[in-house]
Amino acid sequence: MPVADGAELEDASRRGIIQQIRDVCEEYEEFESCHTVATIPQKKLRNAREAFGIAKDAKIIMVYDGTVFGSNKLGFAICEGGIYWKNDWTTSTKRTFLTWEEFREREIRPNVEGFYIGLGRGDNIAILLDEQVLPLGELLKKVRAILRGEGDE
Repeated sequence: MPVADGAELEDASRRGIIQQIRDVCEEYEEFESCHTVATIPQKKLRNAREAFGIAKDAKIIMVYDGTVFGSNKLGFAICEGGIYWKNDWTTSTKRTFLTWEEFREREIRPNVEGFYIGLGRGDNIAILLDEQVLPLGELLKKVRAILRGEGDE
């Protein structure tokens, strides 16, 4: 039986992590504003890619639509390579993308009054409804725990 080399083990580990992130994201499809790759309407997918600056070849796992009318031009996208987001003018942020390596080191702080999830270092993701801030903050904490190799937080 052949022995897997380091690159094969790393790739297998990455695939396992991505699958765990997919599984967690599926738990949040009950929110009308959350769609996994299987349920994202094509127009929302196109709008998210364009508005968030997601490359055409980047594989999207889930999108959160942070718009009132459902255009998905604001919100965030969890992709295989990291998290992308776009806020309206009311929520400032220094960046709009973090690789998973960067994200796993961040402190996630939901702010219900401010309608955003703070990621530290001046990075914030706007959330449309106050009742979604805490659950979506928990989603991001679960993703971070997966990336850190931890159990549920």
